[in-house]
Amino acid sequence: MNYTVSRLKLVLQSKSFSELADRTPHIYIECLAAFPLFLFIVLPLWQLVILSDAALTRVLFLMEAIIGTAALALHIAVTVHFKGRPSLKNIVRSNIPMVFFSFVILMMIVSTMINGFTSDALHGDSYREESIFTFISYFACFYLTASIIRDQRVKSVLIYSFIAASIPNAAFAYFDYISGRETNVFGVFCNSNHYAYYLVTVILASAGLFSKNKDPALDLLCLAAFIFNTAVLIINNTLGGFIACVAALIFNCVVASLTDNRLNVRSIAVFGLFSVLTVFLNISFQTVISSLITFFGDLRSIALDPAGADSAGSYRWILWKHTAEFITEKPIFGFGVEGISDRLLAETQVSDRPHNEFLQYAAFFGIPAAASYICGIFAIYLKGLKNRASLNGAMAAALVSAFAYLVSSFFGNTMYYTAPYLFIMLGLGSNGAEISRK
Repeated sequence: MNYTVSRLKLVLQSKSFSELADRTPHIYIECLAAFPLFLFIVLPLWQLVILSDAALTRVLFLMEAIIGTAALALHIAVTVHFKGRPSLKNIVRSNIPMVFFSFVILMMIVSTMINGFTSDALHGDSYREESIFTFISYFACFYLTASIIRDQRVKSVLIYSFIAASIPNAAFAYFDYISGRETNVFGVFCNSNHYAYYLVTVILASAGLFSKNKDPALDLLCLAAFIFNTAVLIINNTLGGFIACVAALIFNCVVASLTDNRLNVRSIAVFGLFSVLTVFLNISFQTVISSLITFFGDLRSIALDPAGADSAGSYRWILWKHTAEFITEKPIFGFGVEGISDRLLAETQVSDRPHNEFLQYAAFFGIPAAASYICGIFAIYLKGLKNRASLNGAMAAALVSAFAYLVSSFFGNTMYYTAPYLFIMLGLGSNGAEISRK
C-alpha cells in the first residue's frame, strides 16, 4: 500500500511528459479506464438508492466520455513513448475490431448529416434518450475504454462487481413482484424486456467465471448470482432472454472446454443447474412451457403463411417484415436515429422500433453500418478463438456474457442503460486497443 502511494506521488510530481510516461505503470492507466466503467457496471445499485434512471445515467455517460478519453490518450501516449510511433498498417492490423467499429461511427455521422440533425438525432426520443452521441459513445467510449484494460485483476474486479450488484436488484424485483406491487419483475429497469437483457448478461458472466474459477468464496458469489438471477429470469418470462441463456450456456461449455483443452465439467454442471431451476420454477410459475408452446406455434404459422403470421413472436414478425421493407428504400445510409419510428408505429400499431438490434442498426444507419458492426463483433470472437490458449477466466466470461446479450438482441432494442453492458463485455474480452511495431 505504501509503495503504491509513493509511486502515485511520484507520478503526480512529473514535470514533463517524458517523466510522466516513464513513471506511470500501465496498471494505473487501466485503473483510470476502469473507474467510470465500474460506476456504470454497478448502476442498478445506484438506482436502488437514488431511484433515478435518465439523469444518473447521463452523468455516468459524461464521466465515461471524459475519464475514458483521458485514459485512452494516456494509453496511446505512453505506449508510443516506449515503442515509438507505429505505422498505420500495424495499427489497423492490431485493432481490426475497432477499425470495423470506426466505420460504423463514420456511417452514423454521414447518415445523420444526410437525414438531418433532428431533435431525435441530437437528443434521442423522450423515452430512450439515445441520440447520435449515445450510439457513438457505445463504440468510442465503452468498448474502446474497456479494450485497453489488460490486467486480469482489473477485469475480474469489474466482472465480479457486475455480478455482485445484480443480487440486491434481483431481491428487490422479486419482493416487488410477490408483494403485488408489480405484475412482472423488472427491478429498477423500465420494463421486463430491458431487465431480461441485463439478466442474461449477468447470468452468463456468473456461469463463465464459475466455469473457470478456483476460489471457493468467489464460487459462492457466482452461484448465488446465477441462481437468483435465473429464478428472476424465469418469472420475468421474456422468452428471448431464456433462448439467449440456453444458447449462451452451450457456448460457454464450448469456450470453457476449448480454453482448457479438455471437457470442462463445471460449465456442464452450471448448464445442468439452469435446467433444473427451469423445471422446478416452471412448476410454480408456469412461464417457460407456455411461452415455448406459443413460440413453436408461431414458427409453424410463419412457415405455413409468412404474410399472415403478423402476431408471431409477440408481434415481432410484423415489425421485422416492415423494417426489412424500409431498409430496402434506404439501404446505404438508412433513415437516421429514430428515422423509421413514426412510420413503423403507424403501419404496425405495435412499436416504433423493430425489436431486433441488427435490423435497427441497418434501418438507422444503413446496411454497410450494420454489416460492419457484425464484422467487428466477429473479429473479436475470431481473435479470442485464435488466442484461446491465453484466454483467461475474466476474458472468457466477458465474451460469453456478450454472446448472451447478442442472442437476446435478436428480439429487442438498444437502450441507454443496457447497451453499454454489451460493449463493456466485448472490450474486456477483446484486448483490442493495441499499438504494435511488429
